[in-house]
Amino acid sequence: MLLWFFLGRTEGCYICLQSASFPVQLYPCLLAGATCPVSIPANIVMTNAEVLGVMTCIRCAFPEAMVGGGVISGVMDMRSGSASFAAAEAIIQDVGAAIIFEKLYGQDFAIGTGYIDALYPGAQSAVEIYSKIAAAYSTGRHNYPVGLLMGGKRWSPVQAMIGAEMAKYIHRINMQITIGEDDIPIDLFEEVGIGGNYLSEMHTAENFKQNIWMPELLERTLTVEGTMDRMIEKAKQKWSDFMNKEVKPCVSDEMVREIEKWKRTAIKILMK
Repeated sequence: MLLWFFLGRTEGCYICLQSASFPVQLYPCLLAGATCPVSIPANIVMTNAEVLGVMTCIRCAFPEAMVGGGVISGVMDMRSGSASFAAAEAIIQDVGAAIIFEKLYGQDFAIGTGYIDALYPGAQSAVEIYSKIAAAYSTGRHNYPVGLLMGGKRWSPVQAMIGAEMAKYIHRINMQITIGEDDIPIDLFEEVGIGGNYLSEMHTAENFKQNIWMPELLERTLTVEGTMDRMIEKAKQKWSDFMNKEVKPCVSDEMVREIEKWKRTAIKILMK
């Protein structure tokens, strides 16, 4: 079990560490222009100081404690007074803090990849989650929480489908280029010649699937039929197909019954 604490609730860390050896991960949520000075370096410095300070306190009391850090920073939008977690500055702040922790302290540092500002799935949500996943990928972090909207206040299965597609898109862009006989078919160049086309060639039929990524949601047609935002409609259908698909548990029937029993007990406790 991993305990997550947003800074400001460190007394909870003390209680939990005193009663059991739980790993703890600390997440400051500094807002540039509100809870810290309005500059990217200031946000990064305060994030670093807060996480290190609480880590030090915990380790002083419990030297063997497993503690880690992360950040979900944002900026204050002065036009509306709302916090933005997908602003360009917020992304830079998170990445900057993560790089500092990795280079100076040799520790992995989580960032708020899944937190975006869009209220609903759509063009804005796709742009924002793409930008945040791309930033995470650039630092070697390949775990992408998907489906969050409205600064983490909502979860949408449609948005989860969009986020998953954006992750595949980014990984495809950053793929390693292979070079082999099938990748550079010299004989085929000579056979087809200048002005020819490769659509009817066997090489195309045998190799296009592994060489061209086929997105499931992004549009690649030459027609304008259907709704204005077909990506959303496709995402809804994909989620519906997933929910209607029978998935056999990868555990024994006995364990499934035990899990269901714990689930029912948890629901009763939470509904009290």
